[in-house]
Amino acid sequence: MRILISLLLVLSLPGWASDTLQFAMHNADGKAVTQDNYRGQYLLMAVGYTTCPDVCPTTLMVMTGVMHKLGADADKLTPVFVSIDPNRDTPEKLKKYVGYFHPGIEALIGTADQTQAIADNLGATYGYQLDGLPLSPPFPARYEVYHSAYFYLYDGNGALLDVFGYGSSASHMAASIAQYLNQEAL
Repeated sequence: MRILISLLLVLSLPGWASDTLQFAMHNADGKAVTQDNYRGQYLLMAVGYTTCPDVCPTTLMVMTGVMHKLGADADKLTPVFVSIDPNRDTPEKLKKYVGYFHPGIEALIGTADQTQAIADNLGATYGYQLDGLPLSPPFPARYEVYHSAYFYLYDGNGALLDVFGYGSSASHMAASIAQYLNQEAL
């Protein structure tokens, strides 16, 4: 059985992010949003969930670090945390959760289909399991979530600029993002 699960995880390794961002979700205020709501704004996106014990808090701390290191340029970038656990996350929970890290981080949530669509567009992977076995809906009260942990940088027109891996430092990411932001000013 462990071989089957390992094979499933390997087959679900991150795909390629789409060149152009497309999604239809809801923000933490419950408002329907698409990529068009963010035109003109650079986006730094990542997927996760509010009950994640380690990867997601680290991801949000890195996003916070990027915002601080960008200084005055931070107003050109919107960090976005996309829930991949719409079964347990709610807009209210997401708003409170990202608020612990940085006031500028936006949270998005959608239906299962919307979540899968944005994950596919980003090239992100995720799934659900219990006791090492994959799960499909309906979900029990207790289950685990696994997911890829990349940061996706999009320009103000929704074009993919860069993908940063988990473990990238806020300093490294901020320096790279600042170069993109400054290229636009030239």
